[in-house]
Formats: sequence, structure tokens, C-alpha cells
Amino acid sequence: MMIRVMIFLFMFHILFISCNSTKKRLSNEELIEIVKEEGNRITAITQQVLGSKLKSTINEQGIPQALKYCNLQAYPLIDSLEEKMDVEVKRASIKTRNPQDSPDRNELKIINNYLSDIKKSQTPEVYVSIQQNEIHFAKPIILNDQLCLNCHGQVGKDITDENYQVIKALYPEDNATGHQLGDLRGIWSLKFNRDYFEKRAIEMSVEKNNSTKI
Repeated sequence: MMIRVMIFLFMFHILFISCNSTKKRLSNEELIEIVKEEGNRITAITQQVLGSKLKSTINEQGIPQALKYCNLQAYPLIDSLEEKMDVEVKRASIKTRNPQDSPDRNELKIINNYLSDIKKSQTPEVYVSIQQNEIHFAKPIILNDQLCLNCHGQVGKDITDENYQVIKALYPEDNATGHQLGDLRGIWSLKFNRDYFEKRAIEMSVEKNNSTKI
């Protein structure tokens, strides 16, 4: 009987540890740091995937086909990444190409703050907001690649008339031209559930421990 009780207590202890190891309750300070790290990681992956596919399409098929790629494939690709990463990913701008990228009230406030920072020659910082179980991360998208001006620069100078006709055909409400290098193109806007980070904190701790052992 005693052995059964000991076995039961041992199994209960293992189950308790297992359940608690899937989450780590974070302080607000810890949470903000991990949100920044994870937000930067996800936006970098998303930008790399989108950018590499876009550049390969430009090199192999030209600007018109790249515009069509963005129109047909960019959003399904982001949807796929969202599902894998368990996060809502959005690119928001006040100079939209696709109306789907229009900012909500909070995103508009963030964009205007970033524009104000840039006007003052200040570097825009990442934004983190914690509202109960919802966490919002945002960071600026700065137009810093000459290649981008082929689709977002000045019409007649950076954008050929032929390519502009393709843009207007694909995006009748386009308002995303006239940019220069260094302009704020928009923002990455990510929304998470707090539970995501309390689980992710354990994974990141394990990853860091493993990296130090190598």
C-alpha cells in the first residue's frame, strides 16, 4: 500500500512539473523584452521570405510580374506564416497600395509618432503594448532598398509609365508611390496572445542553454 502511495505521489510530482514547464509566468519587464525579441525575429523572417521571392521574380521575370506576384501571392504567404507562428501579422500604411493595409486607430497613431520621430532625425523605436491577454508589437518599415523605388518611387522617374499602368490595373486605389529612400513605408503590426510568450519563454530559455553548451 505504501509503495502505491509513493508511486502515486511521484507521478503527481512529475505531472505537476510537466504542466508548469509549458508556461513561465513573466513580469511585465521580462514580457516586454521577450516581445521585442520575438517580434523582431518574426518580422525578419517574414521580410526575408517576402523579399527573397520578390527579388527572384524581378530578376527572372521583371517588374510587371513581380507586381502580379505581390497582388496574388504575398497575402497567402503571410497567412501561412501566421498559422505556423501563431501570430497575427499585418503591414499597415497611410499610403496604401492595397486597402487591406489601412491602419486602425492605434496603428495610425503609431505611424504618426514614427513620422514625427523621423522629422526630428530621431530613430523610431519598436512599440509594445500589453492589454490584459493581448499584446501588440509594432516596428517601422523604412524604405532603404533602391529596388523598392521601382514600385514605390516617383512615377516617370523611378517607375516607368508601363509599370505604373500595371500598378493601376492591379490596384485601382493605389496611393503608395512618390517615396524616396529613407521614407517610412509603413509599419509591421503583430498581435499575440499572452500565453504565446509564457510558452515561448521556456523554449527560448532551452535554446539559449543549448547554444551555450555548443
